[in-house]
Amino acid sequence: MGEKYDLDNSSNHKAAAGYMTSTGSVTGPTINMPPKSQATVYPSSTLGASDLSTKVECMEGKAIAVDRTMFWTGPDAASAEAHCATGVTSAATTWYMPEGSSNWDFECYLLIQNPGATVANCQVTWMIEGEAAVTSPVAVPAGSRSTFNMADFIGAKDASIKVVSDQPVIPERAMYRNNRREGHGSTGTTTAATDYYLAEGDGLAELLVVDGPDGSTGSRYDKQRRVPFGEYVPFRPVVEPFGGGLLPTRDQLPGTGPAVVDLPLTDGTDVKAATLISWEVFFPRLVREGVAAGAELVINPTNGASYWLTLVQSQQVANSRLRAIESGRWVLQAAPTGFSAVVDPAGDVIARTAVSEERVLIETIQARSGDTIAQRTGLLLPCLASAALLLAAWAIATPGGRNRLTARFSRRRGSR
Repeated sequence: MGEKYDLDNSSNHKAAAGYMTSTGSVTGPTINMPPKSQATVYPSSTLGASDLSTKVECMEGKAIAVDRTMFWTGPDAASAEAHCATGVTSAATTWYMPEGSSNWDFECYLLIQNPGATVANCQVTWMIEGEAAVTSPVAVPAGSRSTFNMADFIGAKDASIKVVSDQPVIPERAMYRNNRREGHGSTGTTTAATDYYLAEGDGLAELLVVDGPDGSTGSRYDKQRRVPFGEYVPFRPVVEPFGGGLLPTRDQLPGTGPAVVDLPLTDGTDVKAATLISWEVFFPRLVREGVAAGAELVINPTNGASYWLTLVQSQQVANSRLRAIESGRWVLQAAPTGFSAVVDPAGDVIARTAVSEERVLIETIQARSGDTIAQRTGLLLPCLASAALLLAAWAIATPGGRNRLTARFSRRRGSR
């Protein structure tokens, strides 16, 4: 894992960094900071690979701001992961950290920094969801940082954490999952209160946002049709006890509203596009809604990494062809780990990549308007055809039904 600290100030200052490791304190660098500037400090330049906490102090006693970023690459991960936290301005003897879990394949660690010259004797209370709280005494040597694995104290549980110390300390909670391919960290609060405000927040969602060439943010579409057991768990209270930790711990929120976005063109105009995220291309209703809202083409951003071999990816291209014929629109399918394809309104695949091929498809397409029969009638004709087939099957299956149909067919042939 790597770690860096970003410092920001409003006038010319010097800042001194000091590190607290599991074996004691280590003096870090002195940083010169011009007015209204930022400086980045890498602890590994001083310590090498080491667990650590940090103290940053302005040598002139002026105000600065400091935050910490950690970054790492999990085993077999395609890219690095990171989390960050803003520093606190003072140590305290009581801390609360509401979020924490060593269940659901999470690793959860309590990190306690003791900047003082005396051993900090701490009482860590694990407030377990649905169970009685458990309190564990721990000690953190002077000028050091100690790491405590939640699972070592309470096993696989969901729990909040309270730390009470006889010396001022600074704790932080870090959680990792998926073989450390994802993680986040948070510093606690020193007091409980009746009101809290959280500036950032959004439900777990899968969405498409249109960014303009000038960096502006345009329209947005949130995925409506979620993948069962992948993006949400139907009948969760019944199914989850049998999931063995393999099910998602949170349900993705379904989007609402028409599945259409506005795409900016180079001439300053927009074109409306019916939008289907991933497997939504298997469902014709969303395309009909998008076309009814004025869509002149269909886009399908997708990712096939979760599926083995190419069966599902091939089915997805086949459904893009169906949606093109039904809507009378061009369909553009873009997939970093599947097939990217351009499909014309007749359902013909004009261009297609190989699976996960890094390639840009460039084709000339037309923005189309008007309604097809399928757009006007929806599922009416398929339902009528299915009902007719069921009636025919029922007639044949009834006693003597096949003989009656054969006799009628024979009489018609004989009358010719």
